[in-house]
Amino acid sequence: MGYANAATWSGVLSGFLEVTNSYFFNPGDERVLVVTTLTALSDLTNLAFARSVDPDSGTTTSENQRGNSTLGIDDFVGSESVANGRTLALVNIDNGGYENTTAIWNTCCSNNNPYNILGHTGGDLGLTSTGDHSLNLAYRIGDLSAGSSATFKYAYAAGLGLDDIVIPPPSGAVPEPATWAMMIGGFALIGGTLRRRRTTLSFA
Repeated sequence: MGYANAATWSGVLSGFLEVTNSYFFNPGDERVLVVTTLTALSDLTNLAFARSVDPDSGTTTSENQRGNSTLGIDDFVGSESVANGRTLALVNIDNGGYENTTAIWNTCCSNNNPYNILGHTGGDLGLTSTGDHSLNLAYRIGDLSAGSSATFKYAYAAGLGLDDIVIPPPSGAVPEPATWAMMIGGFALIGGTLRRRRTTLSFA
């Protein structure tokens, strides 16, 4: 399956890590596929990545849940607005062989620490919540040597209801897009340490 629209953003964090996000979508689709590649420019240890989103639609209050009728709690976290019923979800598509999980967090609008999300510590609200809370998806990459890369895929998705959000299984490499479009917004946070200096890295 090809994609009619796409955008790519790349940046370098403190000279130690290159981050590339590629976004793919078709007209009428209720999802945007995101392919994230992390490339180590120096030897890194305990690398982790998190995506956080504030799901407000018409109100700051939403019904939030991990997992739905077809996707497990580590691969799906979604919200439904109490004002208009609109939905938004973060869905793991292909974790690239790395550990991943989701979380509902008690803060609505900030980048959350990926280690807290992976460990379900701090502001984790469990499987469901009602309120102005954030949706989070995190990956544990671990050690990454200089020149090595880690790639994983996830999606922003919508539907008539949270149980209507169904993501097809990954189909291999992402085809080249036909045209380029604007990149969608979002928050990400990356944590890691340098083997030589043991310095914590973060990216927003």
